[in-house]
Amino acid sequence: MRDKLPGCESLIPLHIMLAIAVGGAFVAAGATPAVRRIALHLGLVDDPTAGSYKTHSSPMPYGGGIAIYMGAAAGTLALIGLALVADPLVSPGTFFVLVAGLEHAHFGQTLALFVCGSGVFVVGLIDDWVGLSPLFRLLVQLIAAGALAWGVPGFALPVAPQIPALAPLLTVLWIVALTNAFNFLDNMDGLVAGMSAIVFASIGMIALWSAHLGVMVLSLALAGASAGFLLFNFPRASIFMGDAGGLFLGFAAAGMTALLSQSLNDSSPPPAWPRMLAPMLVVSIAIYDQLTVVALRLRRGTAPWLGDTNHLSHRLVRTGRSRQTAVLFIHATVAVTCALALGLLAVPPPQAWKLVVGCASAMTLLGILDYTMTRRRQ
Repeated sequence: MRDKLPGCESLIPLHIMLAIAVGGAFVAAGATPAVRRIALHLGLVDDPTAGSYKTHSSPMPYGGGIAIYMGAAAGTLALIGLALVADPLVSPGTFFVLVAGLEHAHFGQTLALFVCGSGVFVVGLIDDWVGLSPLFRLLVQLIAAGALAWGVPGFALPVAPQIPALAPLLTVLWIVALTNAFNFLDNMDGLVAGMSAIVFASIGMIALWSAHLGVMVLSLALAGASAGFLLFNFPRASIFMGDAGGLFLGFAAAGMTALLSQSLNDSSPPPAWPRMLAPMLVVSIAIYDQLTVVALRLRRGTAPWLGDTNHLSHRLVRTGRSRQTAVLFIHATVAVTCALALGLLAVPPPQAWKLVVGCASAMTLLGILDYTMTRRRQ
C-alpha cells in the first residue's frame, strides 16, 4: 500500500489548494513581462527564418518557460512548507535528510521529479539560446527519466511484475515520449499553455483522489503557472515558452502520470487496471499528436525530430478552421478526455471498463477520420 502521511487527506483545505494554483499563476504572470524584456535584450528569440515550418513573421522572444518554471518552484517551496506542517517534528534541517532517504515518499518523489525536471528545463533553455543537437537533448532526457524510474521508488509503471526489468524500461520510454509530445505540440499560440492548465488541474484532482499530497501541490502550481503564462501567449502571443517550457511541462506531466498510475494500482481494489489508466487518458491527445506526426514524417522519409506543419493543429487549420479555432478545439478535446479520466475514478470497475472501451473506440474513430481527411487533402 502507498505511504501516506498522517492526516494527508485533510491537510489541504480547498482555499489553500486554490491559493497554490493562484499563487503559481501570479508568479508566472508577474515574471513573464520581465522575462520577455530580458530575452529581447539577450537575443533569446525564435527566428522565423530558422525553419520552413515557422509561421510567425518576426523574431519572437523565448523565455516563457522560465516564468512557468518559477511558478513551479513557488509550488515546490509551498510543498516544503506543507511538509513541515504535516510533521511538526521535522525541522528544516532534518527535512532534507528525510527526503534523501525517501522516508516521506510523497515529498521525496515530488522533489525528485522537480530536480530531474530542472535538468531537462536547463537543457531546453540552452537549446533555445544557442541550439543543441537532438541526440544530446535525448540523452539528457533518458538520464533524467532513468534516474526516476530506477532511482526513486514509485515511479515505475505498474506493468509486467513478473519481469522486473520491463517496468523501468517502459517508464523511461513513457517519460521521454511524453516530454517530447508536449514540446512537439507547442506549434501555435496558446496551445500547450492552455492544454497544460487543463491537464495539470486534472492531474491535481487525481492526486487528491489518491491522497498524493506532493503531486497535488506541484500539479496545481503548474496549472496556475500555465494559466498565468497563457495571458501573454494566447493569440496573438507576445512571447513563446520555447523548448525550456515545452520539455519541462512534458517531463512533469510524464513523471506525475507514471507516479499516480503506480499509486492508484497500490490503493485501488482489484481490478485496478481501469483506474490506473486515468492518468494516461489525461495526456492522450498529446500522445495521439505525437504518434500521428511521427508516422507522417517516417512515411515521407524525414527524421522524426525535424519540425514540420503536419501536427493535429496544422491539420485542423487545413480543413478551413482558423488557428485560434484549432487551438480552442484541441483545448476542448483535452478537457473532454480529462473529464473521462476523472470519470474512471468515480465509477465501479465494471462500468470503468466500459468507459475505457468507449474512449478507445472514440480515439480510433478520430484517428480514422483524421487519416481520411489528411489523405484527401494530400
